[in-house]
Amino acid sequence: MVLADREIRKVVLIDDSAIDNMIHKSLLQRNKFAEDIEAFDSSTDALAAILKLAKTDVRHASLPDFIFLDIAMPILDGYGFLDEFEKLDKKLKSGCAIVILTSSINPKDKEESLKRDSVTDFIIKPLTDKALSSLSN
Repeated sequence: MVLADREIRKVVLIDDSAIDNMIHKSLLQRNKFAEDIEAFDSSTDALAAILKLAKTDVRHASLPDFIFLDIAMPILDGYGFLDEFEKLDKKLKSGCAIVILTSSINPKDKEESLKRDSVTDFIIKPLTDKALSSLSN
């Protein structure tokens, strides 16, 4: 996937598994998918960081181009994150693609996720070279 014919600068990983974040960050780095990769093990922390950037960066230049989001997380799950993210300004959201990256094989999770305007893809873990390639084309 090409985001408005621009280079992918920033990616955010949101997963409560530190090991999954480490593996996926390593894969993203090895593939030179983005210049900046930030991992959060809490969706509430990730949301707070994104909201802070949205308020302080009027050009939205430091907001992520991609967010890889797990569904099953404590406190605020992926759907809760999406509910809050989708309240943001349309222009802000337009430059950010959310990819659900989950271990769920439940077809209902895929269906529910892809109903969301901000979700562009649904990938079952682990993230692979092939999946990354399809996202960047």
